[in-house]
Amino acid sequence: MFNKNYIKRQFVELRVNELIKFIKKKFPYEGQDYVSHNNKIQVLKSLSHSDLSAIIARMSRIEIVHDITKTVSLITAVLSAITLVMKFVFGEGMSYTVLFALYVSCIAIAGLLDRRKHIAATYFKDLVIRIKEDKVRDEQKD
Repeated sequence: MFNKNYIKRQFVELRVNELIKFIKKKFPYEGQDYVSHNNKIQVLKSLSHSDLSAIIARMSRIEIVHDITKTVSLITAVLSAITLVMKFVFGEGMSYTVLFALYVSCIAIAGLLDRRKHIAATYFKDLVIRIKEDKVRDEQKD
């Protein structure tokens, strides 16, 4: 049931988390059966230029939103503000070891979650860009 209409619907209707799961399942990084992979590539090649451009745009948006550098910067700013408030409320005698452990944990968890989405979006965006370029090249030959 992997056809043109199915692909279009998935990329338009699915939420980000569901779309990332779909990409990881249908186009795994670790590889898959050659025939299955080739069939999926052919289905993607059968999409129109506007459909491929829409997929590329959606993947770019996901890639930007889940860029780890932005997430870590935001978390660092929020945690710094919390530290200032806690320092003001509890004074100078507060233990910073607990806060430091909390900061590191928050940054690590948020970074790991966003990194996975970022990698999947980048991988699929690059794949669709190459498919679109191949399609254009094939059309120019004809």
